[in-house]
Amino acid sequence: MRSPTQGEVTAQRLREDDAVWDAFVAAAPLATHLQTTSWASVKQPNGWTASRVVVEAPGGPIGAQLLALRARPLPWSFGYAPRGPLARRELTHESIDVFTTSLRRGAARRRISHVRIDPEVEEGHPLAGWLAAAGWQRAPDVQPNSTRIVDLRQTEEQLWSALRKKTRQSVNRARKAGIRVTEGGEERLDDFFRIYTETARRAGIPYRTAESYRRIWEAFGPKGTARFVIGETSGGEPIATSFIVTCGTRVFGLYGGMTSKGAELYANYLVKWEAIARCRAEGFTEYDMWGLPNAGIAWFKSGFGGRDARFIGAWDLVIDPVGRATIEMGGKVRSRLADALHRLRDRGRVREQVETDAEPRSDERGGSRDGEPGAAR
Repeated sequence: MRSPTQGEVTAQRLREDDAVWDAFVAAAPLATHLQTTSWASVKQPNGWTASRVVVEAPGGPIGAQLLALRARPLPWSFGYAPRGPLARRELTHESIDVFTTSLRRGAARRRISHVRIDPEVEEGHPLAGWLAAAGWQRAPDVQPNSTRIVDLRQTEEQLWSALRKKTRQSVNRARKAGIRVTEGGEERLDDFFRIYTETARRAGIPYRTAESYRRIWEAFGPKGTARFVIGETSGGEPIATSFIVTCGTRVFGLYGGMTSKGAELYANYLVKWEAIARCRAEGFTEYDMWGLPNAGIAWFKSGFGGRDARFIGAWDLVIDPVGRATIEMGGKVRSRLADALHRLRDRGRVREQVETDAEPRSDERGGSRDGEPGAAR
């Protein structure tokens, strides 16, 4: 009987040991909170179950945390590996082939009709061609397909000089108005939610329940990988906020907002700048502003320097065509029902986001809106 290779032993440990897997994710070039066991715990109450597909490939292990959602009463499940797969080094054509073969075999055993991935790989990379050659098909996006990224491997002076002139002026206006920026943990969750929901009401867009954001905090906060950044008046009134999560040396600004008073005093500008500057001082190397959903928000975020990044998007590996078609049909029905419920809520009270057990809709994208909330899926 053949003894397992060192690579096979490593792959098995990554599949079975949560701590080993999270360390692998944090050290990966494309480290992302969406592949951590913390994120799996956030999704678990909504019916998602987590497993890991890891295989040894040329250049080292490649793998993904796969979230599966049963499309009850149907016998099939939908699989989603947000921002996967990850590798210890760069993804290669060979590693994608090996990963796809292993994923297809495992998904078939679990009656997963199709698996969606959306690796954080920018357009122009050959990965899109490798995926197509391995049998993957382009699919509707779930996570933001474009974002603004600030390289924190600069001095604070360089980062400051990279801000647009009007952005620097707005930051300084907030300072002159006496706005101070503090950080906090669970004790600031109510402040965050109050500011965030006020922002959503003002913009007329959906938001989640307080419990949804509490689950994110409870998954990441105790591990030291999440924080609330709060802008307050000189009298201590919270008027702007940002909810950031970290993974490895990367920072993700998931949610942001400000009250009407916060907008008048430019508090959101100071909060954003302080979040960037403080993360740089702590040794993080990259700040991802998490989404550019429209031209106005893209303009706001571009004022803080950095560069726009556009990714190759989401891809599906179809395991069971009949199962996939059936799940998608059911998802469309649920989406219509959810939209009808939203319209009914609009008539009487603030619109709230409905969570269903359907496959994620293509318009349910994650993102920090800095005044227009979003949700990482």
